[in-house]
Amino acid sequence: MSPYFGRLHRDTGGGDSLDAHLDVYDMGGIAAIRMEISRSRVTRLARDAIDKGGDYFKLSMQLRGCADVTVDGETVRLDAGDWIALDQRRPYTWESPADSKLFGLQIPRARLTGMKLPAMLSSQSTEPETGGMKSVLSGYLRTLEAQIGRIAEQAAILLADTSLGLVAAMLEDERRVPARAEDSLAGLRLRAEKFVRARACDPEFTVDELAKALHCSRRYLYKAFSGEMLSPEKMIWQLRLERSCQALLAPKNAARSIGSIAFDHGFNSDAHFIRAFKARYGMPPARYRQHFSAQP
Repeated sequence: MSPYFGRLHRDTGGGDSLDAHLDVYDMGGIAAIRMEISRSRVTRLARDAIDKGGDYFKLSMQLRGCADVTVDGETVRLDAGDWIALDQRRPYTWESPADSKLFGLQIPRARLTGMKLPAMLSSQSTEPETGGMKSVLSGYLRTLEAQIGRIAEQAAILLADTSLGLVAAMLEDERRVPARAEDSLAGLRLRAEKFVRARACDPEFTVDELAKALHCSRRYLYKAFSGEMLSPEKMIWQLRLERSCQALLAPKNAARSIGSIAFDHGFNSDAHFIRAFKARYGMPPARYRQHFSAQP
C-alpha cells in the first residue's frame, strides 16, 4: 500500500493483523485502485507528509461497508456510494469498523499543478450548490470501477484526462462557493427547519440524521445556525416540547397519560420530559395540564 498511500500507522483495535487486497490499474499515469480491507483504523501523521504518499491526491469511493474519516478535527461518515478526496500531505485517520471494499484514483500532484487542493472534500461535506458536480463524479467513479478491468490501454489514457477534468471541475465549483456562502447557509437553515418540523416527533431522529438527510456534515449544519438563538439540537427538542404542550391541552387527549403523549412527540423518558417541560414552562406537565385545562 505504501507506494500509493505513503506510511500509515495502523491500530486494528483488537490485535488482529490488517488484511488488504489491492487490484491496481495504470490509467495513463493515474493509479485506479480497487481495494478490499479488513476492519481497521489507520492514521497518516504530519511527519510523513513528504514521503511517497504525499505525491498523490486521493479520490476514493466506498463500495461496501462504511468508514469514518477525520481531517483537521472534522469527521465524515462514508457509506456505500459516498466518495472522499484527500490531500495526502495532510494528516488524517481512516477507520473502517468492518470489512470494506473501496475504489479510487491516486492522482499525481504534478497533474494538478495550479489547482488549490483542499485538505478534504467529500460527497457528504461539500456545500449544497456543488451537488450537481458531486453526483456527476459519483456516477463516473461507479461506472469506472465496474469497467476498469476491460478498458484498453489507449482508452485508459483518454480516461485519465477525463478524470482530471472532472476533478478540476469539482475543485473549481468548490472554489466559487465562498461567494455564495451566506445564501447557501440561509437556504440550508430553512431546509433544516422544514425537515425538523416534519420529523421532530420521531424519537430516533437526531442531528446526525438531519445532517445526513440534508447531505451535509454535522459541522456545516451547525455553521448554518451560527448566530441563531437555537442550535439544530435545541430546535428539535423545543419543537417536541411545544407539540407535547399543545397535545396535553387538547380535549381529545384528556384521558391519555402524560407519558404516552410525551412518547408520541419524541421523548422516550418520562423523567427527561418532566425536567425539560418544567424548565421551559415553569411547572411540571401534570400541573400545567390541570391548571390550563380548567380555564374557560
